[in-house]
Amino acid sequence: MLGQLVKNVKIEGIDASGVPFGRFEGGTILTEKALPGDIADLQVLRLTKGPDALYLGRILEIRHPSPDRIPPFCEHFMHCGGCQWQQTSYENQLLIKRQMVSQLLQRHLPEGGITPAVVPSPLQLHYRNKIVFTFSNRRWMTPEEKSNPDTIKRPAAGYLMKGKYDHTLEINACHLAPESAIKLLTTLRDAAIQNNIPFYDMRKEKGILRQLMVRYGNSGRIMAGLVFGEFNEAALDFFITTITAAFPEVDSICYFINPTKDGNLSDMKATHAWGSRTLPVTINGLEFEMHPGSFFQTNTLQTAQLYQLASDWCELSGQENVFDLYSGTGTIALTVARKAGKVLGLEFVSEAVEQAKINAKRNNITNASFLAGDLKNLMMQPELSVYGKPDVVITDPPRSGMHRDVNQSLIRLLPQKIVYISCNPKTQERDIRILGDYYQLEKIQPFDMFPHTSHVENIAQLVRRD
Repeated sequence: MLGQLVKNVKIEGIDASGVPFGRFEGGTILTEKALPGDIADLQVLRLTKGPDALYLGRILEIRHPSPDRIPPFCEHFMHCGGCQWQQTSYENQLLIKRQMVSQLLQRHLPEGGITPAVVPSPLQLHYRNKIVFTFSNRRWMTPEEKSNPDTIKRPAAGYLMKGKYDHTLEINACHLAPESAIKLLTTLRDAAIQNNIPFYDMRKEKGILRQLMVRYGNSGRIMAGLVFGEFNEAALDFFITTITAAFPEVDSICYFINPTKDGNLSDMKATHAWGSRTLPVTINGLEFEMHPGSFFQTNTLQTAQLYQLASDWCELSGQENVFDLYSGTGTIALTVARKAGKVLGLEFVSEAVEQAKINAKRNNITNASFLAGDLKNLMMQPELSVYGKPDVVITDPPRSGMHRDVNQSLIRLLPQKIVYISCNPKTQERDIRILGDYYQLEKIQPFDMFPHTSHVENIAQLVRRD
């Protein structure tokens, strides 16, 4: 079964997770980069066992393309896993995302309620304010390259291949990142190769240059973060000199040391190396300091619209007590603080809480407090009562949604309104069901935070049942 060629599979739709699907052997076969209406030959890669067979397939050939299919604009589309939907128009992407949210949430709306059109992103290209590239001593090669004895094996700089922990796709362009990010990547790549600075070997866990993180403020100022598998002071000095000479817009350089197989930067401590320690970002008239490890929405212009609507849906008069769950560095809490009586932000990451306090002082906001701790425990502590019961709760959890104990705490506190921001409508729907005996879903609004990908952001307003 695995590896089997399946001919003439009709792609029937796109599921609530944004993955196209067809039918095969009495089950469902999922395949990326397809569109409803495509008829394609697929190779079966994986099978999930159970009463309902679920297969994963890879496109080998499009026999009859969907009428919605267009040529992708990126040369790396078929191999890179970053943009799954370049093969259809932006207008159609918005329609698909609306359908995804509607499948999950429309049944929870009051009778006659509909899923509104997705709010389009102000920028469809080069919108990301953060991008992470990988350096590897192993360049990913196509099957044709592998079979050619003349193919030159060389290190690569680009994106880690999906499903390949130790191979990197060499890229010459990325249409989601600002153009200067690619120039910075290729400059460092070429300089490192010319000066014999080794790229990281994931298998042997050896090598110096491993990753490059690039972050952008509103004005185009840049923070560059170098990740070393092995720290080398001479290499650091060389890269600082290289970057500052070629990129005057770089305000800040830091570095991380990561000798492990885990390439996630969120749990790593950055060391300041040159320039400013932070990067300022302005959202809806508020200025925030972005640290190397700060969580921040990756689409700055769309974030401003998202936060403004979330604030509007709180329907504040100036007297309310607001809790902001998963508050991060305080971006949402401080946005609503201007209209609320007082705001309490709750966040697991203590460094983010300290930064939220700095951001409050930076913006002269005195009615916002922040606490650090595991939310499922923090919300159960009697000490929390000193802040009073919330009239409104804003929650913006990770993709996994809210912990069941957090949901139970909301049921215990019973605020009048809950404004729920989610990057994963599937877990959002689960939490809405859990709260359903106590709250009515009044309205929803999907946002396109990530054009050309299958991801969609959604805001939901829940009102307490009387």
